Amino acid sequence: MIDTLQTVGTFNPIFGYIKVNDAIGEITNLTQSTLQPIIYGILVLLAFTIAFIAIALVVTSQNRYAQQ
Repeated sequence: MIDTLQTVGTFNPIFGYIKVNDAIGEITNLTQSTLQPIIYGILVLLAFTIAFIAIALVVTSQNRYAQQ
């Protein structure tokens, strides 16, 4: 059951936030190889943000259309 929860949890944006936060905490020197996972994680979080905004816009649009 724990493995299943971890697999499902990887699709959660909070998991990505924690992963990026931990990676930032472990940085001892700034190089391309240490920044690459952080940049990737931030891009994934931005993608989740854009997806949630798009979903909210669609729902809002549908609600406005249904009220007319």
